Amino acid sequence: MVESYIQVPADSTGKKLRSIEETIGANVVHTEFVQHRQLPTFIALAYDIVPAANAYMIALLNRNSAKVVRIWRANMYISSATAVTGVLLTARLVRISATAALSGGTAVTPVQMDTQDTLPANIDIQTKPTSTITVVGEFKRFLLSGDEAVVSTLDADAFAAEVFPRDAHTLLEFNIPMTKPLTLRTDGVTFQGFAIQNLVGAVGYVGLQILFTVSDE
Repeated sequence: MVESYIQVPADSTGKKLRSIEETIGANVVHTEFVQHRQLPTFIALAYDIVPAANAYMIALLNRNSAKVVRIWRANMYISSATAVTGVLLTARLVRISATAALSGGTAVTPVQMDTQDTLPANIDIQTKPTSTITVVGEFKRFLLSGDEAVVSTLDADAFAAEVFPRDAHTLLEFNIPMTKPLTLRTDGVTFQGFAIQNLVGAVGYVGLQILFTVSDE
């Protein structure tokens, strides 16, 4: 996909622009028709990952100098089939950089939202990579609880289940007008990326999900 433009002549013999025609008062007017651009979109999902102290539970690294990756949403949730008692996970969302490909972890193959789209080469996604990673910015720090609440009482367990949910824990989401999502580029030497890093806690299982787009710019 190559970025380009169409230059429309001043006279009426050039390209036709799509519009919505309507009558306002005594005049027939044309309202601009806008088709929002849709970029190749992917979801990377990893589940039943065992937390480990200071481990990058999932990391995405853009090593493709011709592509720009934008992170739109990130989720982390408890995927344990049984309850974990008295344990809180402390984790954070970080912008990362590296000078080599992710390695030492388990590769994640993302699912494309349109089967005609193909993930470009040199976009790495791994769970618990062990290669050298540098944290260059932190977006959010949070707690996640694997405890099951005592449903018969309104106590601290119920409060914990409310504040630190097991499921559908959206950590990052960009949908505010006039703001950019987390944008990952590379100059061919230093690669930009995004990761969910677990800091404290090593019990149970978690699931992770990253929704991202890929484009030329």
